[in-house]
Amino acid sequence: MTIRKNITKTDIFWENIFHPEGDDLIRINSHLLAGQYLKQIEEVLDSRDMKQKDLADKINISPSYLSQLFSGNKLPSWKTLAKVESALDIKFKLMQSATTTSLYRSIDSFSEIESLVGVSMNDNCALKVA
Repeated sequence: MTIRKNITKTDIFWENIFHPEGDDLIRINSHLLAGQYLKQIEEVLDSRDMKQKDLADKINISPSYLSQLFSGNKLPSWKTLAKVESALDIKFKLMQSATTTSLYRSIDSFSEIESLVGVSMNDNCALKVA
């Protein structure tokens, strides 16, 4: 009986990873969306030879907070993103959302999404900017 319960728990674990629902799906999608913004910020910083600390100073946030955004530990607020747009004189572009069911079917599909939005999964299963 214990083995059967463990197999069921394992099945549920993998099902949640490849077919997230509810709050898990919202959390993943919020990180994917944040990753799109952060990837664009990173590209602009690289093209201008700016450091994250320079941007943090320009938008009046701590370098530590900005680092947490880029590591995926925090999500940027709309106000922070608006400050970045203004400070860097850019306009963000977002890719069209794909249907959720097609995004999470396999590891291969996650790799495709990962390369599109510039995020990856760390050891704690949190998404981070690549």
